[in-house]
Amino acid sequence: MQKENLRGFSFFVVHIILNRLQLFSFDDIMASKEDCSMANALVQFRADEHEKMQAIDICARLGMDLPSYLRMCMSRLVSERGIPFRMHLDDSPTGKGLRALHAANRIAAQHGTADMSLDEINAEISAARM
Repeated sequence: MQKENLRGFSFFVVHIILNRLQLFSFDDIMASKEDCSMANALVQFRADEHEKMQAIDICARLGMDLPSYLRMCMSRLVSERGIPFRMHLDDSPTGKGLRALHAANRIAAQHGTADMSLDEINAEISAARM
């Protein structure tokens, strides 16, 4: 199978999934690809090299490449007629989950339960259920 065919196949698989998962044969998909070929336009712009490298790194950590991200942004911008989403990485060690864990530890310390063993915790739960 040629590389070009695989790219088209990937596009139509995504298209099918987004349109309520209809099953088609590979031949049907390839025929559809020929019927609805999309015109491509080259979009270029200048960007700071350091920012570009940071953007490439963030995209890689999100599981995509920079051109895919830019195509996704353009598609969503047009379909939503505005910026409809926010994607970011939270590298902060004080994220929401960690803050909740610290709060739970403080509450446990205030109530004298911070040093309980698993057996003691299970005994407390059993006693509360009776």
